[in-house]
Amino acid sequence: MRSGINIFERLAGNYQLSLVRPVLTRKTTNWRRPYEPSLRLAVALWWYATPSEYRTISCLFGVGMSTVCVFLREVTSALNDCLLERFISLPKLDQLQLTLDGFAARGYPMCGGAIDGSHIPFIAPRDDPASYHNRKGCHSIVLQAVVDHSFCFTDVYVGWPGRTHDARVLSNSTIFIKAEQQDGYLFPMSRDISGVEVPVHLIGNAAYPLKKWLMKGFTQHHRLTPEQSTFNYHLSSARMVVENAFGRLKGRWKCLAKRCDVDIHIMPDIVIACCILHNVCEINRQLPC
Repeated sequence: MRSGINIFERLAGNYQLSLVRPVLTRKTTNWRRPYEPSLRLAVALWWYATPSEYRTISCLFGVGMSTVCVFLREVTSALNDCLLERFISLPKLDQLQLTLDGFAARGYPMCGGAIDGSHIPFIAPRDDPASYHNRKGCHSIVLQAVVDHSFCFTDVYVGWPGRTHDARVLSNSTIFIKAEQQDGYLFPMSRDISGVEVPVHLIGNAAYPLKKWLMKGFTQHHRLTPEQSTFNYHLSSARMVVENAFGRLKGRWKCLAKRCDVDIHIMPDIVIACCILHNVCEINRQLPC
C-alpha cells in the first residue's frame, strides 16, 4: 500500500504523469465533468499495489465498481503505450557499460543481463484451463524477463500458459528471434579472452539452451572440476539479480502475487505495466514493501 501511494506521488509530481496525461484526459461536456487523470491513475495504482477488491477501491475513491474496471484498463493501456519503450529496453552505449561493470562487480564479466521466468497466478480461464495449470499446482501465465545489475527489467515477454516450459517460451520470444537474426550477437560488444571471442551475453539457468548470446552453468554437478564449480558459483551469484527482481516486483505490486480475476487477455498488459512501474521505483530508489 505504501508503495502505491509513494509511486503515485512521484508520478503525479514528476514528468512521468505528463507523458500519460493526454491519453487519460477526457473532454468536458454539457452532461458532466470528466474524472481527472490523477484520479484515474491513483485508482489503478491502488489496485496494482494492494490486494483490495473492486468494491473496496470503489468506496475508497468514491467511484462505481465498473468505473474502477474502466480506469484499470485505461491506465494500463496508457502506461504501456507511453512509457514502455522509455523504461524497458536492453542497455546500450553508456548504460551497457554500467551493466557490464555491475555484473563484473558481482564476479561475472561480459554479462548484459540475467534472464528467468516467473509465474503470475490468476483464476483459471474458461478456455483450456489445463494449459495454465503449472507445476506449482495453480493456474498462471509466464513472465519471462531480462534484468540488469540494478534489478531493472530490460526486456519482458508475457502471456504463455503456466504449463509451458521456459525453453519454449524463450524460443518464441522477441529477444530470441532478435539474437538469432543477428548471428548470435544480442549486444554489439565482445572481448578476446585467451584467443576466444566472448560476446556480451545473458545468463540463465539450466532450463535454457546454450547459445552464443546465452550462457548457463555446467550440468552433471557430481562430475565437475574445481574450475567448473567455481564458474557455476559465480554465474549463479550473478543470476540472483533476476530472482531478486521478481521478488521486489511482486512485493511492490501485490496484484501479481494474488489470483487475479481479470480477463486473461488483459492480464499480460497489467504485468507489463507493473514492470514499468517497478523500474520507475528502482530508478527513484523506492524500496518495496
